[in-house]
Amino acid sequence: MPLTEAEKDCIVEKVTAILRAPDKKARIAALRDEVLDPGRDDGESLDDAVYAVLQAIEELYG
Repeated sequence: MPLTEAEKDCIVEKVTAILRAPDKKARIAALRDEVLDPGRDDGESLDDAVYAVLQAIEELYG
């Protein structure tokens, strides 16, 4: 199912906040742990998309 504009904006805002944070490595590690947690509830979270974008940025510029 395609993302809504609001969901896209939310993802961009979260990624931007993480990348600008002084503790970005810690935030990315915490997000990775949350996304990869096998017992997590996958409700309406956009964390998977946020983490995927962060990974793609790291691949391009890391």
